[in-house]
Amino acid sequence: MKNNLVYIWLGLLSLAILGVFLKMNENKLGNTTKPNVTNPSENIISDGISYKIAFVNTDSLVSKYEYHKGLREKLEIKFRSMERELERRSKVFQENYQVLEQQAANLSDAELQMAQAELMQKQQELIAYRDQQAESLSSEEAELTKLLLQDLDSVLVNIQAEQNLDFIFSMNAASFLLKANNAYDITPSIVSRLNTAHEKRKAKQ
Repeated sequence: MKNNLVYIWLGLLSLAILGVFLKMNENKLGNTTKPNVTNPSENIISDGISYKIAFVNTDSLVSKYEYHKGLREKLEIKFRSMERELERRSKVFQENYQVLEQQAANLSDAELQMAQAELMQKQQELIAYRDQQAESLSSEEAELTKLLLQDLDSVLVNIQAEQNLDFIFSMNAASFLLKANNAYDITPSIVSRLNTAHEKRKAKQ
């Protein structure tokens, strides 16, 4: 299962922030200088206005944040279990359908109608089970995304304050931000803080 909700949310957020940034500097972008190597998170504009920026690689983040990995593994186990159960129920329905086909010629009209009605009922139950499980997994996926964003936000608030950052973008396979200088990547610091906080919570349990 993918982290689509995380990517979409963070991607849209980055797009909105980037739009504001470009609008503020639409007449200045042609004169921007290269990032200051001694302070890689600072981008200096020619008119003397400077902005400190950074980005988070969310693909790397979700794969290295241990708490999130554990929750996602549990969700994936549940998803595979649901797939197997749905496959089993579908197989039983298919077998019942084939049996009815074989017996149809020997059944009276009333018996055939009753058998068809029962088969249709089983089909509706199968569809209802599939939809119910899909909704349950979707809800758990949304809750997992919510927890990740809450944890991420708590860390970003501190890093933004410590480094006096003006903009923090997200970068992943689905984001608007396609390329970036690795000097602006604060993902390792975020992952370290998230995992440290997770270990402290585990120690208190």
